[in-house]
Amino acid sequence: MCTYDTRCGQELPPKGMGTSSKAGKGKRRDGKKKGEIPEHTLALRQRLRDALSLGIKFSDDKRRKWLCQNVGIMGHAVRAMSAFVGCISSDLLQHPLIKDTVSDMLVALEGILQSENETVLVPATNVTEKLFRSLGSSICQYHSSGIILPLSNLLSFHQSTIVIASVVALKCILKNVGSLTADDGIWNDMTKKGAIENTIRILLDCIAGHLPTDYFIEIASLLRAILWRWPPSRYPVWNNTELMSGLVTFCANSDPSAVVSILQLYSSLALCGDVAIMLLKSADSFVSEMLLYMHSSRPINVRIEALKFCHHLTRSEEGCNMLTTLCCEPLVQGIINAMGDWRSLHSRKVPPDQMPLVTTACRTALITRWVGAHHASFWKLGIDNLLLDLLLGNCKGNYRLKDPDELRAAVYDNITDMRNYIWDILGWLAMHCEESFHSEEKMNCLDTLIHCACLVAVDLMLMRSPSQYHSIRRSFCTSEAEPVSRAVVMMGLILERQGVETILSIIDSKLGRRMAGALNENELANLRLILSNGKSLGVHDVILMVRCPALLPSDNACLKHESSTDITSQKGISLQQSARSRNVIHLSNHVDADALIKLLEYVYTGYCQVDDFIAKPLLILARRCNVKSLYYMLKQRQPRCGAPIPRCDFTQLLALVERPFTYSQIIKVPICWEALVKLVAWFYSGELPKLQFHCAWNNMDSEQQFKELMVYVELSWLAEFWCLDDVHQESLEVITSCFSTNQKFPLKIIESALDLGQQKIVESAVGNLAPRYPRMRDAGDYEGINEEVVEMLQSAYVHYFQESHQMSN
Repeated sequence: MCTYDTRCGQELPPKGMGTSSKAGKGKRRDGKKKGEIPEHTLALRQRLRDALSLGIKFSDDKRRKWLCQNVGIMGHAVRAMSAFVGCISSDLLQHPLIKDTVSDMLVALEGILQSENETVLVPATNVTEKLFRSLGSSICQYHSSGIILPLSNLLSFHQSTIVIASVVALKCILKNVGSLTADDGIWNDMTKKGAIENTIRILLDCIAGHLPTDYFIEIASLLRAILWRWPPSRYPVWNNTELMSGLVTFCANSDPSAVVSILQLYSSLALCGDVAIMLLKSADSFVSEMLLYMHSSRPINVRIEALKFCHHLTRSEEGCNMLTTLCCEPLVQGIINAMGDWRSLHSRKVPPDQMPLVTTACRTALITRWVGAHHASFWKLGIDNLLLDLLLGNCKGNYRLKDPDELRAAVYDNITDMRNYIWDILGWLAMHCEESFHSEEKMNCLDTLIHCACLVAVDLMLMRSPSQYHSIRRSFCTSEAEPVSRAVVMMGLILERQGVETILSIIDSKLGRRMAGALNENELANLRLILSNGKSLGVHDVILMVRCPALLPSDNACLKHESSTDITSQKGISLQQSARSRNVIHLSNHVDADALIKLLEYVYTGYCQVDDFIAKPLLILARRCNVKSLYYMLKQRQPRCGAPIPRCDFTQLLALVERPFTYSQIIKVPICWEALVKLVAWFYSGELPKLQFHCAWNNMDSEQQFKELMVYVELSWLAEFWCLDDVHQESLEVITSCFSTNQKFPLKIIESALDLGQQKIVESAVGNLAPRYPRMRDAGDYEGINEEVVEMLQSAYVHYFQESHQMSN
């Protein structure tokens, strides 16, 4: 059995065994063996153990704790710890004696940091910071969660030196410690200590100029570590409007190191999908500044963090659509510049110092997986040439390499970590390219890229058996196999698109059936389409503007008026008078009347049934009017991957609020504004917006949640009054789903629902409460509740009890 010599810290052989004949093996040039603890360190360790023994005792719960509050003893222990930490080298951190001593230090510091004496706290926080900096990633080998709470508590201390030392120590722990389980309750304890609030307060002090920029960088780094580790912290931080506006202002006047910290903060916040969408919706958010920091004139580290922030904002299709709607061309330009600025250095390959920037830009360019106008911008700015340069090196004319061996040699001569991104970008670009894409120059580049992808994919498949390409690094090829194969498959689908036939059936929607009535009525139509045979069709220009703008003339001068009545300047004008003031468009004699009727039917309702004799003229008209979903169905072609599903949706009309497109009279609706917004959304989309039980909901207090729930109670009442059965049923489903989020909601909602005569809501709430009636009654939860409600609950419980008893028998 082996033992340790506590004097020198060396493992001794078992008794009775001799030493190795190779006595000099393992010795260093200074005569000491590898891993041997120096005598000076051993002396300091012994001194430290003596000091710690004065305060570490077994508590009542049989755990070792620091139980001494004597200032002199605590100061002596802290000085001993400081001296010991200063002599620990990195190669000794794994020695058992050192690890045992570090564990004892953590026990002592957990108790000492709870002292309120500044003369102790200043050196104690400094030695804590020094210790965790020395430990680095080896922190995860220790039980360090106990020290998080006293450090969190010190964030509210009045002395800045103590605060900043606590910040650095906390940051080291959170960045290097292993997973903290839910049983530890660390996040809940930090919340009770006000860690987030105190961190935000210190940041605001830095923004106001009360603390130096170095402090801001350390505090921001701590907050970022918290946001990464505990997702529930992201929403409340974003919800602090003072901090968010202060960060934008502070960033504009800061040096690059502070800008990097702010961008990292925003990236951490955007990890929450809800926060990412809210950042994009906010008019005064940091998004516009993000584009500025992607510019080529900015330092590389700033550009990298701006690109990471952009990547997090566009992880969802909704986020990508919102960002590209705000700034499509500048966004793509920033990504392209970051991917290709290295070419101006006249280097054949990406220089090592540019590699992090280029790799991050390639990762951000994966927004090509989402359909949108940004694809056209990528092609316009030369993404094909850029991908080719990244893949083969900055050599013009590489696309002329037709020989497979030459291409293969060029590809494998430029292996980089960004290759996986190149294959994914290439696959998505090919998948979403327009059919009109026929530029000879671009096709040359694209053909070469496709050829390279196919060569690499084949080689990777052959590597599973002996092959002539065995010299390729296997570790690299293993990670590259999936993306390059995926790119080849996607490009293969594009090449075969002409031969793929798919039967596509579109089921009609309830909104579509309602809109069919609008197509057949002429009273409120404000536009007349005159065919060459003299027949006319009354339509609504705003519907065509959203669903089929090609039917509208580009120049208003082409319009003729049937009446000169100015309906916008007269009050009390009748609907019949407004109808007589419609604009007129005379259509070409090439437009087939039956095809136009079917096209309008599809535009208004989202579906139509087409007979064989009308299919060809409708196909021509759909292509000329750019109604792609109908065109693909008539051509029986497979829709492009990621293309939106054809559906009846008129929500874009809500953006035309400045346009007087309705002649309806004003209706006063006795519901709250939030309920009215949801009702209008249902009018135009056929779908009632539902509650999302995500971050925003989880960070509301119960009163705010109940207020959101009452919106659907009002909607249910109005829907019943207006005979909107769909809205009535969907509102009931939302209300019922909320009962599981808070057990108090059913009881609170009963009285409100009774006042509005919503019997179905009352029945649902009573049924939810029935099993819990005795417990809630004994707890006094029914005090102050309407007697009618209590009687309903009693009756429901009796019915529930009888049914349960019958089932048990």
